[in-house]
Amino acid sequence: MWRRLLVGAILVFGVLQVIPVHRTNPPVVNAVVFADPQAERIAQIACYDCHTNDNQWPWYSYVAPVS
Repeated sequence: MWRRLLVGAILVFGVLQVIPVHRTNPPVVNAVVFADPQAERIAQIACYDCHTNDNQWPWYSYVAPVS
């Protein structure tokens, strides 16, 4: 029974990898202006990947179901 569940889970995980997910970075409409260059750098490192249209996709964003 456990073996069937494990094989089934592996098969589902494998099938999920075949389904493509399209990722795009739309153009920036309104750029944020920072008063302090250091604050801009911190925001680029900490926030831009999730909260802007300037995403750098990490390796795990291509692995389903994490993506």
